[in-house]
Amino acid sequence: MDELAKYAGVRVRAGASCAQIEAELALLGWNPEQARHALRDALIGLGAPAAPARAGAGLQPSSALDVGMSLFGIALLGIVAWALIHLGFGLADKAFPDPLGHADAPSLDRSIHRAMASLLIALPGYVLVMRWWFARCA
Repeated sequence: MDELAKYAGVRVRAGASCAQIEAELALLGWNPEQARHALRDALIGLGAPAAPARAGAGLQPSSALDVGMSLFGIALLGIVAWALIHLGFGLADKAFPDPLGHADAPSLDRSIHRAMASLLIALPGYVLVMRWWFARCA
């Protein structure tokens, strides 16, 4: 049993309610999920029987926020992919100009700038959405 569960066990034996223990742990910086796990481990350590495991018990239903963030992440991924492709082709056109091509320098520069601006905005947003998503699923 880890230190957090030991602390919760001591507080349960002292007569503190589960809500009090969760409030104390939240005050110390523990998140509610960690507090619930510590209380569960403490109660099992004190002899309370654990419920049998259910199939699919670890799965959480998707919320509207999950769906919205997933769609937002997919949109940002599309923008990043579009910008990388256009930036790559723009830089290739700049490095190896086609003598018979119709692309003029100002439109090529605008295309490169547009792709770089899109990457500057969308890539950090995509990284933040993925960090949120992985933190949510872990």
